[in-house]
Amino acid sequence: MRYLLAVVLVWLFGCGGATEETYQVSGNATPIHGDVTFSQLERLQIEQGAAFIQLRAPRHPLVIVWDAPHVPHPGCPANQIQRDTDGKGARTGEATDGPGYCIRMSVLEAWPGRLEAIAAHEFGHWVGLGHTATGVMYYSYNNLEWTGDVQRECQRVGLCEATDVTPGYTGNISGE
Repeated sequence: MRYLLAVVLVWLFGCGGATEETYQVSGNATPIHGDVTFSQLERLQIEQGAAFIQLRAPRHPLVIVWDAPHVPHPGCPANQIQRDTDGKGARTGEATDGPGYCIRMSVLEAWPGRLEAIAAHEFGHWVGLGHTATGVMYYSYNNLEWTGDVQRECQRVGLCEATDVTPGYTGNISGE
């Protein structure tokens, strides 16, 4: 239920062409500027992926503002999500114009219904999670599951405590 509420809140406040001037950013949140060429549906799926990570690793706020101009590959400005047309999937890396991260995402017809999981995986990297053997941080964007492997990685990097209650996780933290 919390996940659905977060998705609705992200949709209400994240869609509709919000700009940095109209978007409230608080705490240690750095606005992530999204490429304006993503469609409304793609934006919603990307925001749902961000909400999936935000609910489970709340110590690193994720705020998306859809106001960034498109930057052709290989450029990738700091704190941006850019549409990629090279067909090579999605990746998170260092920005090409200074400190910060950038996500490049190819929206491929071969990925119907998977954009949310792919975005969640990339936002997991954004907040500091590495690849895991199972779950949303598995290297191939396999699914949208928060598994014991992902929970342990979240604890390892200091985004989750052993006592944190993680929405959607029902496994044993010490093992699957």
